[in-house]
Amino acid sequence: MTQSPPTGDRRAALKARHRRAILDAAAALLDEHGIGGFSVDDLAERADVSRRTVFNHFPSLADITATVCTEFFDEAMEAFEEHAVGRPTDAAPSVFDDVSDALRAMDFISPMAYLVRVLRTDQGASDQLSPSFTAAVSGLSTRFAAEIRQRHPAADPYTVDLLVGSTLAGLLVVAHRWADATGGVDDARSRDTFSTMLEGMLTAVGSGFASESVFPRTA
Repeated sequence: MTQSPPTGDRRAALKARHRRAILDAAAALLDEHGIGGFSVDDLAERADVSRRTVFNHFPSLADITATVCTEFFDEAMEAFEEHAVGRPTDAAPSVFDDVSDALRAMDFISPMAYLVRVLRTDQGASDQLSPSFTAAVSGLSTRFAAEIRQRHPAADPYTVDLLVGSTLAGLLVVAHRWADATGGVDDARSRDTFSTMLEGMLTAVGSGFASESVFPRTA
């Protein structure tokens, strides 16, 4: 006779299904109406759960929105992790080059353009990236640093964390500048603009801000 799963397992599975349904419904509603374009009641109806269930999982609509946005960056991180798995550690470049190559390879434009579109307000494009983009990058930083530490076990963990923290803080600046310069659209020109800004940030971090190549001396 087939045994039923333990009650605790069933409850955990149900909670996971409800959470997934809420996030999927929120992503669809954001895409259709943008931020502020739907209520908790709308979300509960779309997810086929009660208001109480929504708030059992998330304290606010803002928290749900931030989680949806973070998941877009999870895809970028997962792509890096899959790429890293197939490469032997002894064939890896330096820590800085590894971090730089990873940032170059990740697709940040798609989620950033999505955020600018669904979080549209009367503010400028860069303002629409906060705080959801900041929260997403913060979550990415933790996973990114852990992956780099694993790939470079001989490197000082504190220094790795400093490097990753510095580059991802720089990425926040790049993202806001990019959004203002391009309007947050996803096209060939905006991708070229982002690439140029990213390279400038990596040069500054890699060379050090004390370098004259970053801040040339003036007469």
